[in-house]
Amino acid sequence: TMPIHRLKPNSLATLVACLAMLLASCSDRPAYNKSYAIAHEVWHPADTLSFDFCVKDSLAKWDYDMLALGKHYGLKLILRYTDDYQYVSMPVHIRIDTLGSYELHPKPTRPATWSWHMQDEFDINGIRISFADTGLHHIKVYPDTELTGISSFGLVIKEK
Repeated sequence: TMPIHRLKPNSLATLVACLAMLLASCSDRPAYNKSYAIAHEVWHPADTLSFDFCVKDSLAKWDYDMLALGKHYGLKLILRYTDDYQYVSMPVHIRIDTLGSYELHPKPTRPATWSWHMQDEFDINGIRISFADTGLHHIKVYPDTELTGISSFGLVIKEK
């Protein structure tokens, strides 16, 4: 006969906690995530980035890069830059369909362990997005002034 192995109470509690964290992290995925490379690492005010996504009445399990009607979402900006970026903030304008325009000034961290390429993520706490109609929607982003040293700019929309 084969021996029967039983989980000790501590092992069982650890297993349950790991499964709960795994399930929670699966539901925390972004609803929309897109980045653009910036040509020649110079982002001009005329170079408007357009983030296009679809809003649906309801979402199926595998509907990625789509948002649900009536849900509330928050924004995160992702900035990749080189050591040529010499500014203390990144002045950008964001226009969300007809919901409104915002001017933001996130500040890159420039840590002591500076490398040639950096990436910063900025949670935008003051903006909550909710859509009242289905279909294609747009978020437009452009800088306030010419920004050098920017290699890419990304936008993440997550459910709040």
